[in-house]
Amino acid sequence: QGALLGMRRVLIPEAAPAFSALGLLTTDHVIDDTRTIIADWREVDVEVLTQLADDLEALATAKLELAGVDPSRRRYEWLLNLVYPGQTFDVAIPLQREPGKPFTRESVAQAAEELHHRNEAARLIEARSQEPVVRGVRLVATGLVDQPEEAGRAASERPRPLAHRRVYAGDRWVDETPVFHGHDLGAGSTIPGPALIQSPFTTVVLAEGDAATMLPSGDLLVDVAPV
Repeated sequence: QGALLGMRRVLIPEAAPAFSALGLLTTDHVIDDTRTIIADWREVDVEVLTQLADDLEALATAKLELAGVDPSRRRYEWLLNLVYPGQTFDVAIPLQREPGKPFTRESVAQAAEELHHRNEAARLIEARSQEPVVRGVRLVATGLVDQPEEAGRAASERPRPLAHRRVYAGDRWVDETPVFHGHDLGAGSTIPGPALIQSPFTTVVLAEGDAATMLPSGDLLVDVAPV
């Protein structure tokens, strides 16, 4: 069927994509929260902005503590939500802040300048006659999680079939078709079709002219024969 669709290569993962629990366990903790403050960037009260940010940081830190994230593995990214007058959607611009110190008017000015740069780059027009409006301060707090080491396969020896059987391989029955176990294939092993490669996850049927190569990751790359 892949050949009929013009597909020439198929990647078959070793692990089932339904292993969502693995993704849940290895995904970094991310807390993304915002506090609203509306003012012209030139008039925004940086003390209030800092107080709102301190509240965000305290809440995020408490959540990361609850998740058991070590302080050395916590990352805090500050953003200033800015818009031009009349615009609907905020644009989140990085906002510089030294750890444990308040925001400065200079950091707010840098964010406003960055909004101008991005607008000019995206729209190829200059809008500096309009002064950006602050609509909130945002914190993206990340707790880094240990990642598992990527599994690797040893270099291959000549693969030996487990058995032979009669198989319908694409367009005809083939007697004495070799059957391989996917776990027995080393990195670089290439199996020409017709053949079967079986595993707990799936069984791959190779028609004549197909070729499957085992990658170091344990995934199977199949080159499909042209029709």
